[in-house]
Amino acid sequence: MSVVSNALVSFSIMENSRVRMSEVNAKLAKLDEYRGQAFQCGDDGDWYGGNKVMESSLWGAAFNHVGLGWVARSLLAASWDRPESVQLFWEDQDDDTWTLYTLEDLKEYLGD
Repeated sequence: MSVVSNALVSFSIMENSRVRMSEVNAKLAKLDEYRGQAFQCGDDGDWYGGNKVMESSLWGAAFNHVGLGWVARSLLAASWDRPESVQLFWEDQDDDTWTLYTLEDLKEYLGD
């Protein structure tokens, strides 16, 4: 049976998004070796509306049996240039709304 968690990560366009999210996905892979789940980015612009290019980096994933703690550890492991700009939007399967976390919130969540 699936237990799905939805995640969106947003951060400054001043970050090298491919490098940072490669770090996040590499850490996630170590925590979750057998599932191969990772964040991805819709670079082509076909996945959102409007007539402009988004001016922020937005990466998403729908995880199966991956808890907030695993994703928090993965995000905290990356070497962010602007950690204050990182935001995680998280929604568990039975939630009706998303919860917004900063990296500081995630540290608190983990008890760090």
